[in-house]
Amino acid sequence: ITNGHDLAVTGDLANAGGVTVGNTSTLTVNGNFTQTAGRTTLENGTLAASLFDLGGGELVGSGTIDADLDSAGTISPGASPGHIVVTGAHTETASDLLTIELSGPGSGEFDLLEVGGTAALAGELAVSLLDAFTPAAGANFDILTASSVSQAFAATNLPLVYSGGCLKGVYPGDRVRLTAIAGVGVTASPESQEICPGDPVLFTVGATGGETLFFQWRKGGTEIPGATSSSYSIAAVAAGDEGLYDVIVSNLCGSVASQAAQLTLGYTPVITVDPAGQEAYAGQPVKFAVEVDAVPAPSIYQWRKNGGDLPGETDSSLVLSDITGADEGEYDVEVSNDCGSETSAVATLTVVEAPTATTGRSFCTAPDEGLGQAEVPPALCQYLSPTPADIFLIVDGLPPTTEIEAVPVLSEFVCVGTPCGSPGGALGGEVELFDSLLRLHMTGTGDLAGFSRIINIPVGCETHSGPRMPGDDVQTFAADLYSLEGLVLGDPDFDHLEIRAGTGLGLPSPGQTILTRRAGASFAVDRFFDISYEIDFVGAPGGALHGLSGTTAGVARIAVTAPPMPMDPCVVLDNGGTAELPPEGCHFVSPDEKIVITDGLPVGTTIEFEPVQHSFSCQSTPCGQPGGSLGGEVELYDSTLDLVVTGTGTLAGFERLITLAPSSETHSGPRTPGDPVQHFLVLTESLQANLVGAPDFASLVLTAGNASSLPSPGMTTLTDQTDGTFVVDSFFDITYQIDFVGAPGSVLDGFSGSSVGRVGMTAINPPLFADGFESGDFSGWSTVAP
Repeated sequence: ITNGHDLAVTGDLANAGGVTVGNTSTLTVNGNFTQTAGRTTLENGTLAASLFDLGGGELVGSGTIDADLDSAGTISPGASPGHIVVTGAHTETASDLLTIELSGPGSGEFDLLEVGGTAALAGELAVSLLDAFTPAAGANFDILTASSVSQAFAATNLPLVYSGGCLKGVYPGDRVRLTAIAGVGVTASPESQEICPGDPVLFTVGATGGETLFFQWRKGGTEIPGATSSSYSIAAVAAGDEGLYDVIVSNLCGSVASQAAQLTLGYTPVITVDPAGQEAYAGQPVKFAVEVDAVPAPSIYQWRKNGGDLPGETDSSLVLSDITGADEGEYDVEVSNDCGSETSAVATLTVVEAPTATTGRSFCTAPDEGLGQAEVPPALCQYLSPTPADIFLIVDGLPPTTEIEAVPVLSEFVCVGTPCGSPGGALGGEVELFDSLLRLHMTGTGDLAGFSRIINIPVGCETHSGPRMPGDDVQTFAADLYSLEGLVLGDPDFDHLEIRAGTGLGLPSPGQTILTRRAGASFAVDRFFDISYEIDFVGAPGGALHGLSGTTAGVARIAVTAPPMPMDPCVVLDNGGTAELPPEGCHFVSPDEKIVITDGLPVGTTIEFEPVQHSFSCQSTPCGQPGGSLGGEVELYDSTLDLVVTGTGTLAGFERLITLAPSSETHSGPRTPGDPVQHFLVLTESLQANLVGAPDFASLVLTAGNASSLPSPGMTTLTDQTDGTFVVDSFFDITYQIDFVGAPGSVLDGFSGSSVGRVGMTAINPPLFADGFESGDFSGWSTVAP
């Protein structure tokens, strides 16, 4: 019935199909309208009757029922949402279903069943939200109104939970109202606590949410009977109370668990490391420290001297600066927390006078950094054995009564960072990270008598220094060699040679440093380490140590000293705030090593060459050009190499002077022109020299340098003399290969071989040879030109 038409029915009307009453239309039944199935749809129309008996099926839409409404079917106001008006009374049975939809908070945005008379409820209510609508907490929705409402729905889908809250149903007396309440949330979880035995503990929780909040405390996930308030307390904590505590907070909308709090049973401090007694020099800083195991963490440290409190000394360590004899005594510390206190063992401090320099050892000098102190390690100095007993030994793996004695020289320090020292370390001062060169002068005994080698081992080092007093004229502080590690592979005598030392590697190596201000802006550096070391070796096939291997541990002291100065150092002209390399007018010589041929000669026989390299002729101007593997310069040059030749064994008496003309390439690291001291890495990239058709050598080839897999590192120090010249302290540790074929009819006829070795070359002014001949004066020698 639509389009404003009306229909009147005399008597009762029973419907089991579909009836639609459209806009402004009216269906009038003079008796009762009974529906047993199907659907009655109101499209803003009116259905009038004495009674609308909805015994089954559905009543849907928006409009007016001008009658009493008895319902055992489904009532769905809507055109989503909708509004149905019942002018009479409304009575439900248990099978009635009222469906309500909400799409917003305003009038007309949610379904409404408006009853003019009384409403007696007994059926089911089903509520749903449309279009992702989430009602705000506190919003009310009157979904059924009447002159009075009796009973309540027998079943509902309330509370209806959504993000942030839920809807609940209430019955104020003349209506059915849906109220939005906020969901539960934990704003402050209980906090973990460390409680001493017998003390009380209180856990609390902060929570939000509409309606009444409910609480249930748990321990280890198990509910605690009776613990249903917003706090939970234990009057006297015992061992069995330790564990994790949380609380479930709930309301009508649901529940949420707090974060768990740990209850830890505290205990009186236990001192695990007592302060250590010390013997220290006057003027030196001293540090006492204690290590403690305690729960809760100690709140008070009180240091004492001879039983009396030291005012203000309440940290875990005690530092005494610039000690004197008055500081001698017995020190301990009382450590306290909420559970009690414990006192450490006594540590005795003995103050002794600072020592003077080691007899026979020249002090190293280092510049003042500008902060009233000197950097360590001192770049231009070296560490040596202060006594003949302080040497490294190789014993394990050698025959009985046989040793290899190794005299150490540690030098050529290249720091990893700038400055070398950075805050930290085990001594509470600085950590120094640097690379250096460990030179071992090896001599054999027993079955290895006659074994003599110089082995150069690049090593990585870490040292620790204690706190110092910048600006003091005498600064004394502890030092520790934390690690030293180096490895050489493929040496003619050592297939594998490895050295380890340092406290960080389980090899304690303590030491001490004394900086003494000298006249001018410099310090005398007295520094030593008592090194615990391990040396692993495997002898090289065909070498003197073939078939031998072992690991030897020992202890030796090394002490810093000034580097040996050449008797006649190399001096060159200032070239724009630096010096050109190779140094013009200077020679490179080997002070204590020689080039040696062993391969291809009778057992016990060698040919030894004492090298002198000079007369450098650069292939470009200036000699050094940017580039090279060290990031500084490349130098390409020719030179003259004089070799003083001496035979041993069956060649005793064989003496010659051979002159070669090698071509060389060297690389230099970055330098800082204008600095008074310039310290940088160098290496020989290549050196090649050939001699053919000489009276004794049909062929003689000398090869060296990194390019031929013959590593030849070095170091250069340029020192400005402030008179327009620089002193050049430059050396190369050259790994060489020398190949020879003896000339027919000579003393070397029938001999040939290839020997590999190492020789150190150092820059000096024209040298004097051991027998007194000056360079270039070889009268009486048999000479061979290239």
